[in-house]
Amino acid sequence: FRKGLEAYFTVLIEACWRLISEGRKVRLVVAGPAGQFGTEGGGDLTRRIADIGGLYLGAVDESLLPSIYNMCDVFVMPTRAYEMFGMAAIEAQACGKPVVCSNSGGLPEVISTESGLLFDAGDTASLAKRLRQLMDDPALHARLSQSAVPNAQRFAWDSIATRLDTLYREN
Repeated sequence: FRKGLEAYFTVLIEACWRLISEGRKVRLVVAGPAGQFGTEGGGDLTRRIADIGGLYLGAVDESLLPSIYNMCDVFVMPTRAYEMFGMAAIEAQACGKPVVCSNSGGLPEVISTESGLLFDAGDTASLAKRLRQLMDDPALHARLSQSAVPNAQRFAWDSIATRLDTLYREN
């Protein structure tokens, strides 16, 4: 495990468990290299994902990531620290998915209030509350989804180049 990574997903697993305990239909899907999340079928983390009816996909080729993002209703990034930028959050937004992520590191910079929701880093109740909001308010989910792509486009290379050119010319 990368130091602390299991704790990130513990928060997500526990938040999903809370929602399932309330009778809500939740399906957790986790994708990523086995070296980061545990061993393919025997690790504690992958067992806990399976225990709540979740699915661990293992390592996914980058060419398949848009398909993974598009199969979800909400993309969650439960990072506690060390997240400098949040490329996965940008990629999910580029697929029109609302993002729920911790208010840690660079994540608040890549998620606008129009495209996602922030929760207190490491706080299971806070994450469950944000997910509950999206489940209970289809209009909110739709609004965040609609704004996700334009927010992600702020980070497209052509947008960045245009902004840099403007800044350069103004100074």
